Amino acid sequence: YYKFLNNVNNLIRIVDLDNTTETNRQYVGIAKAFRAMIYMDMARLFEFKKTGFSKLDDEAATNGVYGLTVPIIGENITEAEARNNPRVPFYTIYRYILDDLENAEVLLADYLRPTKNMPDLSIIFALKARFWLELGTRFEKYSNDLAALIQNVDLDIDSDKDCYIKAADCARQAIVKSGAAPLTELEWYGGKDYFTAFNSIQTSAWMWGGIMNKENIHSVWLNLAGHLCTEQTFGVGGISYGAHRMISKVLFEQISDDDWRKETWIAPEDAGKAPGTKYHTLFTDENFKKVPAYVHLKFKPKEGNMIDANVGAPIDNLLMRVEEMYFIEAEAIAASQGVSAGISALENFMKTYRYSSYQCTASTMEDFRKELILQKRIEFWGEGIIYWDYKRLELSVTRGYSGTNCPVGYRMNSKEGYCCPWFNLFFSKFESINNQAIILNPDPSAIVEDWTE
Repeated sequence: YYKFLNNVNNLIRIVDLDNTTETNRQYVGIAKAFRAMIYMDMARLFEFKKTGFSKLDDEAATNGVYGLTVPIIGENITEAEARNNPRVPFYTIYRYILDDLENAEVLLADYLRPTKNMPDLSIIFALKARFWLELGTRFEKYSNDLAALIQNVDLDIDSDKDCYIKAADCARQAIVKSGAAPLTELEWYGGKDYFTAFNSIQTSAWMWGGIMNKENIHSVWLNLAGHLCTEQTFGVGGISYGAHRMISKVLFEQISDDDWRKETWIAPEDAGKAPGTKYHTLFTDENFKKVPAYVHLKFKPKEGNMIDANVGAPIDNLLMRVEEMYFIEAEAIAASQGVSAGISALENFMKTYRYSSYQCTASTMEDFRKELILQKRIEFWGEGIIYWDYKRLELSVTRGYSGTNCPVGYRMNSKEGYCCPWFNLFFSKFESINNQAIILNPDPSAIVEDWTE
């Protein structure tokens, strides 16, 4: 993140916005959009949330890390300042992020991006939707945090409801401005030849991503596709090495049989058999039989090439697709307009784009969120989106249970009503050597024992 941030700051620093071209102003807008994304990610990654484990929580209280995020490194910071640069409170970083987003919105007002690896106004509103959802949940849970923010910075809000209203509005604007449409069943599987499933920025639902080519590949096995894709031979995640990515058994069992997304993973009753017409796969019948139950077929190598890493490995990196905005909108509507309104929004998305028999029977906000997060877990499995929801809502992680398919050594369970301990990232001690003002988070390593029968 900080290498990325350094590149962004270098661009912002050299452009005088009052004496430059419109193109250069747009470059700064792009850079500020990226900087907002970087800091939103880092603030959420490194802020310590209570875990329910006294060793960690007490140490965090003693060291004074609650409410702190990351140091701000602006474009004009000096080395001396960087070496004595404390972590800033959450309200400071969020004011900084919103300033960048609002500046970017002005600078990109007339920008037409040539490719979707650049942010435009649709991305600015999508980032704002993430931003306001994060703050809405925070202030819903912790009114003292809202009071601290209002006392120290002005974000033009007075309540968590204000944040949710903004989140829903920004999500809707992102949907409209992007012109993107949720993936169809055919697009989900990559078309009739299965060439583009979750590997191409050209897919209609993708709003933002990184465009990769063979020069971006570190080696034939050390690359994203090599770890993520099942249907390939060049990386550890494929059939040559067998380090497959699996859905959890308990999550798989909660997917409706009416939901065509369920065929993204190999059902236990189908493992060891030929795929027939049920599964959309690049595998031959014989290779399919070698793949265990619960392994995914979601992410496919580029151009469907399972063998040549120069072709199959450089899959585009997905940063955002439009379906996320529908989920943000539904949750924010429920939190600001009432559960029934949220249910209507969620059902409208699910019945229109996923399966027509879907029904949400929740009667409380808590139950609605459980259902929404369940569907969000199914929708965004493997995409890195759900981490943010689990930390935001302080949801427990359960990997150890009777019949679990999680490997021994990884069957850790967090505590109900608290943030999962390993979701609070630990600052490298290298940072404390070079930055005397840094306060480290408690180290969560080995704090949770592996679950056993």
